Amino acid sequence: MTRYLLTFILLLVSTVFQVQARDWFPDLNIFGSSEDEGVVVWQAGQQYIKIVPKESKAEGKNDHPKTISVDKLRDVLGAIKLQEAGGIFSDETKESPFFASSDISTLASGLSRAFERAKPDEDIIFVVIGRHKGLLAKERKVIGGRAFIQDGKLNLIFGDVYRPEGGSIDQKKRNMAAGCGGCDDNDVRTNPYVVGSRNKEHTVKFVFADFDGLERPRSDWLVLDVDRMASIVEKERNKLPPALAREQARARKEAAELNLERRRLREEMARMRKEMKEMSGGNNSKNAGTKSVEERLSTLDQLKKKGLVSEKEYQRKRQEILNDL
Repeated sequence: MTRYLLTFILLLVSTVFQVQARDWFPDLNIFGSSEDEGVVVWQAGQQYIKIVPKESKAEGKNDHPKTISVDKLRDVLGAIKLQEAGGIFSDETKESPFFASSDISTLASGLSRAFERAKPDEDIIFVVIGRHKGLLAKERKVIGGRAFIQDGKLNLIFGDVYRPEGGSIDQKKRNMAAGCGGCDDNDVRTNPYVVGSRNKEHTVKFVFADFDGLERPRSDWLVLDVDRMASIVEKERNKLPPALAREQARARKEAAELNLERRRLREEMARMRKEMKEMSGGNNSKNAGTKSVEERLSTLDQLKKKGLVSEKEYQRKRQEILNDL
């Protein structure tokens, strides 16, 4: 009864002062929606993360409550990119982050808590405002969306995407003075931020880039395999910068070549020691018959040519061999 009485009074006041009633109603939330009645997980000004009842015609139960770490959500949200044209002088496409860094921090923390508290028949809706690329400089723009988990995957449905921030106090005063609450389409009183719906597609004019584990059932709907995407992001993060990777590859190659050279040198030294031992065994009856004097002298000459024995060693060993004659 009180609610209807307040509505009547405001209608009367607006008529007397020639101000449209809709300029008053949104600010006072007289006509509350199911989204207004949700459980607030986080709110700062016009930004919020809420748990709300699932839409009436939405199919399937959600996998709530669900535990997803803040770090995983941060990695997955950061992996969502937009595909853009390279520009006038290039046919190649480029990718840019969909969420601003402030959006990612807010959503990762808020969604993690919301999923732990939500029930199977509840969704999470959000509005975040971050600094995104504008015409000349970065501007504050809105992303509104709906989030839930089904079949082990994170679903994100977007409503407003990069909508300029609206509804400032000055803007409301200007609209109020003009007697039209909807003079500016950005005014959140007459045009509330859209958070996305399972039942109706909200056309998104941007193209999301491909990523392993990311599916796009609709232009406004993303289905994300959190574990797979987070694993890929982790691997990419652990990759070395190209210059450092090349340097490490070169160092590994040099180390392998050095090890091979050392092995060959050890084998050569072992063979040399064996031959020197055989040449030194002239009076030893056990070794005397292993090689003839000619063979021993020939081996000694080869060692000298290879630089494996000095001139002094060569002369001494040669004399030992000749003494066996």
